[in-house]
Amino acid sequence: MSLNPLNELKRCLDDETTTLPKRLCLARNMVHSHHFPTAPKERIIAGWLEGLSKSNKLDSAELQKVLDWLSCDDLTAELKCKLIQFIIKFIENDKISLQMSQQIDDYLRITVTLLQCLKGTESTNLQLSQKIFNNFVKYYKDSKKKLEMITKFIEGENLETVFSYLDTENRNTVIEVCKNVLFHDNKKSFYINYLQTLVRKDSLDNLIAEKGDNIQSVLKIMTVFFDFPKHRTENDAKFLRDFIEVFVSSYKNEGQMIFAFYIMIANVLNMKQDYITPSITLTPIENTEKDTRDIFLSMLEIVLSNEVDITVRLTDTFGAKVSKVEIKKSFLSFLQAVMMGQLKLEGKLDKTTLQIIKTALKLDPILVEQNLELILPPIMIAKKSSTVMESYKEMLNCLMEILFKLSRGNLFITEILPSLKLNLMAIDNKQIELNKKIKASDDDKSKSRLLAGNDVFPQECVELYGKLTTDLMFRQNKELLESLQKDFQMHCLSTVGDETISPSTTILAEVLSAILSSFLRHNKMADHTVPQNIAEEFWGMYTAFENGGLKKFGLAVLKFNDNTPLLMSFLQLCQNYAQLKLLNIKYSHYKLDVLCTSEVFDLSGLLPCLERQQWIDLGTKVTDSDALLVLDNLLLLKTMAMEVLVMKNPHEDSSQALQETKSYLIKRLASNPAILESNTYIPRVLFANLDKTQYKQLSKSLVKLYLNDEVTEIFKNVAITNNRLLLNAIVLEVSKNVVKCFQNCDDLAKALSKEFNMISFAKGHDIKAYFNGITIEENSDEKIKKCIELMKTLQISYLEENYQLTAVFVLLATKKCCQSKKIKRTIDGLLQNIFELSIHPPDLYQVFPVDFIFCFKDTSMIDLLTLRIKTSNQLLVIKNLIESAVKRVRIESDLVKKIVELLLPKKSSKTASTIEAFSDPKFQISCIILPLLVKQRKAITTSAFRSILADLQEKLHKPLLDTFKNVDFSKTGNISLVTGDKNNSVTGHTEDSIVESDSSMTVMVTLNAMAAYSLTLSKYCESTDKEDVKNLDCLWSGLEFFVDNAPHHIESAIQLLNVTLRHIKKLESHNIFNDKDKLFTQIWFSINSRLLKDFENGGSVRKFGYLEELGVILNIFELQHMVHLILGFNTSHIRCDISWPAFFALYEGSVGILNSLLVCREEILEDRMVRQHLENSVALLIQASDSTYAMAFLKRALAGSVGQMTMSNLYIMYK
Repeated sequence: MSLNPLNELKRCLDDETTTLPKRLCLARNMVHSHHFPTAPKERIIAGWLEGLSKSNKLDSAELQKVLDWLSCDDLTAELKCKLIQFIIKFIENDKISLQMSQQIDDYLRITVTLLQCLKGTESTNLQLSQKIFNNFVKYYKDSKKKLEMITKFIEGENLETVFSYLDTENRNTVIEVCKNVLFHDNKKSFYINYLQTLVRKDSLDNLIAEKGDNIQSVLKIMTVFFDFPKHRTENDAKFLRDFIEVFVSSYKNEGQMIFAFYIMIANVLNMKQDYITPSITLTPIENTEKDTRDIFLSMLEIVLSNEVDITVRLTDTFGAKVSKVEIKKSFLSFLQAVMMGQLKLEGKLDKTTLQIIKTALKLDPILVEQNLELILPPIMIAKKSSTVMESYKEMLNCLMEILFKLSRGNLFITEILPSLKLNLMAIDNKQIELNKKIKASDDDKSKSRLLAGNDVFPQECVELYGKLTTDLMFRQNKELLESLQKDFQMHCLSTVGDETISPSTTILAEVLSAILSSFLRHNKMADHTVPQNIAEEFWGMYTAFENGGLKKFGLAVLKFNDNTPLLMSFLQLCQNYAQLKLLNIKYSHYKLDVLCTSEVFDLSGLLPCLERQQWIDLGTKVTDSDALLVLDNLLLLKTMAMEVLVMKNPHEDSSQALQETKSYLIKRLASNPAILESNTYIPRVLFANLDKTQYKQLSKSLVKLYLNDEVTEIFKNVAITNNRLLLNAIVLEVSKNVVKCFQNCDDLAKALSKEFNMISFAKGHDIKAYFNGITIEENSDEKIKKCIELMKTLQISYLEENYQLTAVFVLLATKKCCQSKKIKRTIDGLLQNIFELSIHPPDLYQVFPVDFIFCFKDTSMIDLLTLRIKTSNQLLVIKNLIESAVKRVRIESDLVKKIVELLLPKKSSKTASTIEAFSDPKFQISCIILPLLVKQRKAITTSAFRSILADLQEKLHKPLLDTFKNVDFSKTGNISLVTGDKNNSVTGHTEDSIVESDSSMTVMVTLNAMAAYSLTLSKYCESTDKEDVKNLDCLWSGLEFFVDNAPHHIESAIQLLNVTLRHIKKLESHNIFNDKDKLFTQIWFSINSRLLKDFENGGSVRKFGYLEELGVILNIFELQHMVHLILGFNTSHIRCDISWPAFFALYEGSVGILNSLLVCREEILEDRMVRQHLENSVALLIQASDSTYAMAFLKRALAGSVGQMTMSNLYIMYK
């Protein structure tokens, strides 16, 4: 026996000495067994069965046994799929199909079982089921017993299984199968004969007596439908819907036949209609009303999807002579009659009724439109659940879109209003009772049953109605307003009593005012496109509306001021009319009358529908929050209208009225913050053109709302971000809230509440002592945190200096006293933004004395100004302050002198011997100020100030030289700042990269030291004094250290390389220059590493190796070559992450290197390889600049430089 049980199983299955039934039994037992691995045994059995199928060794009985396996739950999906494939191959076998043509029962059982197992949505199942359906059609066409096959196919689960695929991607295939088997074109006349008999004759006996297979098959097929649920496995109305769908899809071009079929469907399903009564009354199919409605909905959807012609008449159906009365009976009218019987218009509204109406509208609007007054009002007044409401909105929107397309939308409201009013009046008593219950007990259930205008005509539908009216012409627009006003007057205003107002009138007023509001809101008629008389007539209609309907509505609201829905409707209508009026006075040729008014609530100038005192009475009585919001909008519109009037008539004095109205609205912010979030134009209008008091009041309200978490997003609104005066006030208010958390700062808090000037405040106090005396109260961190977070959104860097200084003072004081690291990091981020983004950074010297800022005995202020966040330059603020002092040498030279004096070492200062000396604040600041002095000295031309800067530079060189001389760079060892491979270190994007390692501060100070070192080295190289030349020996030891640490900085690395090249003759005697190529290559790779050339696949950093055998010149010009390669070659694969400012800084450094080389070796321009690199550089410049100005760009960049003409000539050659 084989050691492997699976091999033994395979051998037993292939052993033909054993009978096939026994081997099939063995295979079945193995399938059900759990003693073997599932996948291997199933693969063996599936392969064996496939072999049997190919050799045609299975008969139908044995196949039945295999088929039974499919119902087993123990089978894996893989084996089931293989079994199905095996059985499909079996029935597709030509020899087998001949045998099975006589075994219809077996064939149906096989195919139906396969389809039941395949029911799903997988793509493999889709293909397999397609094969089965195709084979089924082939089997039917080849069958010689078609009637017998049809008889057996339509029984039991066979037809139901095929119908179940109508809901899958095989839908079209299923319809084709049914069309070939059940509803073939050659049976069309027999179906017509059958349906004609049902409609016109008393009996089917003559048809039953016929012996033809076609008529008999038609009788059997139609009996399946009309005798439902006989011969069905379950009583599911879905079978009826599927049957109708297949029948109509098969004969969709035969409108007459479908008409007759639908007549009999209505008869057998007992659908009430008096339009057509067939001669034969079939036994009704028992169904619930809901099922019958669902079937009728499907009938409409099927006719719609198949584009069946519903204009056919009864005479078209059979072609026989009929009476004139019957000639008028059409399919469309029949559907309309049946639909009216199926719609549920009483009691609880259901979703199907709404879907029937929507489908009927799409099929033909006449189906609904002719009975619109009967259908729509009962549905409109029904209370709807959330799901039904969505369907209702869809139906109503569909109705309005269709009516407006047919140019009948204008009359839509007018037609339904009388019937709607009657329906609403019928439920008045019920609504009154509910209102009493709500007033008595505030019952939520009663509230949910109370009808409102939004239930009758939802807001989405109101909005759509307004949008649809925008396509109307001037005359149509005028007629629509006239019609709506007339309806409003007739159905609402005329029914208002002296003491009471009925719920029906209130609801109608809500609906009509909402429709009018939407109509006015979307009305943007430009009267410059029409003659003057039409414009006058058009706007005259609006004036009539204002003096007529709107005025009467306002008087009714004043009479019933406790009716909140009525008040809300009136205010919204006034708001939208006022918006239209504002557009008129701004843009129209024909202007409506608008006057300025002084009282806050006096809107009579804008809306004269009510008098001055009436508006004031109305405004003071509004208490509902939503109504108050609309009233605020009205007041804003009033201010906008007054501003327009003042702009058009400068002599109009309305400033006081404007300011009073805005002051009222600003006060409202504290109690109604929703006004800020309701609409974007509110803050934009409200926050503009305020006086100082209003700005202060507004900032106080906004900050208070923010601290209370009531308003969070408003500070991102352009109304604030683009309003510098408001930002100034908010900064002072936030600063005041922070200062209130300080101890000993009452005078500062009071000063911030008035006209505050930081410089004056600093001059009036001993600011050093005052600052040092500030402490923070306990439990105030949360408030301070919110205030600092708010400051982040205020763009302080764009404000005036006074407010920047105030913010900086408060931030520094907070950072000094606060213990929260998160708050300190946020403050550092704010300080960085202020000093980095400001066009003119704040002059901190006007607040703090220079000797307090740069105090090296107590470095607390320097520590506060040092950023402790991940940034390119942690000394950014200090560098900014020093740069400001250096640039002011012409007007305030004592300032920079004082700083240098503070930096000069005292006699007793200790001598540093290690690299830790670079971390000394005095050394760091000396390294920062030295390059700035050199740069400013080159920039100014006045000899006196140049002398001052030169003197200061000379004073600083000596202590820096002493530091570099004393530091033993050979002992730095592991202190090298290059992380990873020296030539492949990952750095940032620009010359001030963000260094994210733990030694970021050390990296920064070393980079600062590099620039100072380069200048010091250059000074002593250029010196002719023998004593100074001796100092070069002291500097050489540091050169290698700075070369190793060059990759972090472009400018410093280029400067170092520039100095080295310029003075190569003096420096080459040192042993560090024994291998010049290696040294220059190393510096050059420091520059290359800044380019961040990342391949897109994986984002790996491109690596460079040393170029041992290439000359110095090629190494020098590799920069131009590589940049040109990145930007001009294969750009789809390489990503260059360099900003344009960084690129031009790179270019300037490259030109400097070129000039230095030209001084040393003018013959390099004759070198072919060098010329090629130069040409690449010119090509790069042409790409980087506008072609029209490229020449001017080159001339400016190279003016006065060695090699200018050569580069210019190369540019001309390139072009």
